[in-house]
Amino acid sequence: MVVRGELGNLVSISLAKVARFAVVSGVGLGLDVCVFLALTQAGVRPGLANLVSATLAVSYVYFVATRHVFTYRGRFLLPLFGVYLLYQLVAVTAASWAIDALVLFSLAPLAAKLAVLPLTFSANYLVMAAMTRSSQAAPIAELSPPVPSGVERTMLFIPMYNCARQIPRVIAQLTPRILALVDEVVVVDNRSTDDGEAVAIAALEASAARNATVLRNDHNYGLGGSHKVAFDHALAHGFAYCIVLHGDDQGDIADLAPLLERGAHRRVDCLLGARFMRGSRLVGYSKLRTFGNHVFNLIYSVASGQRIRDLGSGLNIYAVSALAGRDWLRHADDLTFNYHMILHSIATGWRIGFFPLAWREEDQTSNVKLVRQSLHVLAIALRYAVMRGAYLKADYAGRPDHSYTAAPVYRRAAPPRSAA
Repeated sequence: MVVRGELGNLVSISLAKVARFAVVSGVGLGLDVCVFLALTQAGVRPGLANLVSATLAVSYVYFVATRHVFTYRGRFLLPLFGVYLLYQLVAVTAASWAIDALVLFSLAPLAAKLAVLPLTFSANYLVMAAMTRSSQAAPIAELSPPVPSGVERTMLFIPMYNCARQIPRVIAQLTPRILALVDEVVVVDNRSTDDGEAVAIAALEASAARNATVLRNDHNYGLGGSHKVAFDHALAHGFAYCIVLHGDDQGDIADLAPLLERGAHRRVDCLLGARFMRGSRLVGYSKLRTFGNHVFNLIYSVASGQRIRDLGSGLNIYAVSALAGRDWLRHADDLTFNYHMILHSIATGWRIGFFPLAWREEDQTSNVKLVRQSLHVLAIALRYAVMRGAYLKADYAGRPDHSYTAAPVYRRAAPPRSAA
């Protein structure tokens, strides 16, 4: 029997699995209580005693439950343990504070500990279920039969800023196979200070792309602002789909091609590349950043109530019809645009799919200040979780008038393709 909880498709609650988790947790509870009583009898403050005993217990529960309750066979058992410890740091601290507070109200220490158990048990189950779900790609591609495309048109949007070294390699990805799936290539230059714009034009001239445009933003709008320029272009020119491929050559559009050929994109509102799901390949990506991304994926999954496999890679495709409401104009213009985008997409009921991809770091220059960016990203998730209504109504755009304009600096046009 499966029960769907309020977290929707984040977890499926199997009663048999809950029972097994209860047994493992019971053993952990026995360990917890024994250590807790021993420490309190020795004169340790109840809250501190709980911090020690609970840490030992949750470590035991994690390693037993991942294998024997949730049957997790993934490659990230130890990194996920780090994520679980971060969650437990918050959860155990909160429970310890609650126990101290209950003891102040004349409740015996053991009674206070037992009083918080229902909440901690439920939270632990939900978080572990979310963390250990199979990281296989959603079966969108498998379920999607070929669908006649009619006259639908697809735009490939390539944002770039100071990518003179990388943009030729990105344009070189436009093989005949890819160009058969794309009706126009639109490069949006965010006021690069190198010669990337000229290099992009030269690469397009040498390519087989039949329809290509280079737009130069009227101001430096940030990565999010360039998305807004591209989405406006897609809506204004009647495209059905908008592919996003970052101009720094970290992703490869060939990873998306099989899904486009099978029509998987027609079954969802967006398909998002996921760097950290099974089947993805990371080259030159640090273990620290990989771990950090897993942490934030989990935080955003819990905050949003939906499994998020990546908060923002550089290879995605959107149904332009889903963009027609223009809520994205209120998203931040900076590198957090995608975080706002995915939270709003979930809140408005978009059908979201993820797919594995190859991701590499070679000669790219990162614009991310890790500590500041991490705190900013965490704040966004907290605002969404705690003040969802206010968050969804807020305007995070850098331009109050929502004016994001760009001028064409290059255009190659060919007659439109006939309907399939």
